[in-house]
Amino acid sequence: MKKYLTQDEWTAVACFVIAVFFALAIPSQTSDKPMPGARGFDLIDGAFFPKVAVILFGFAAIWLFFDARARRLKEGSAASEEGVVTRPAVAGEAEPPGMALRDLAWAVALSGGVLAYVQLLQPFGYLAATILGVLILAFVCGQRSLVGFIMGGVVFPTAIYYLFTKLFMVPLPRGDFWSW
Repeated sequence: MKKYLTQDEWTAVACFVIAVFFALAIPSQTSDKPMPGARGFDLIDGAFFPKVAVILFGFAAIWLFFDARARRLKEGSAASEEGVVTRPAVAGEAEPPGMALRDLAWAVALSGGVLAYVQLLQPFGYLAATILGVLILAFVCGQRSLVGFIMGGVVFPTAIYYLFTKLFMVPLPRGDFWSW
């Protein structure tokens, strides 16, 4: 079976599609009011940093695609210059490994975790949902140190929360649970 795209090229295409979806979601998730301290700069509003991130992510996906394509073409031309004859795969012959089932299961589990985290933001707010999410992710990824749990799961999310809410004056979700 002929493969039209390598795994790196498929990854780049998937990243570009994700960037397009994020770009389409920006207007519904951000405010168009100018940010505090951005006097006279209408460009810097609540959507400025998400737009910059999506543009960088999109360009990185495009670069990954063309880099993978260039590597594949370079490997193919090097093989033909050395006199290596490539032949089509014969039925029953083992194909080069693609994505393993275990890797796919990890990707699905992490995607489910991200969706659960997003669903917890509204009822519990940024701080509680992020602390819970980071602690679970650290445990799943093999973190067993108490210092690692405290620093990664509690200190960093709390510092990021105060950095955004106090310094940048960007409101993060507070959660409906805490408003009773």
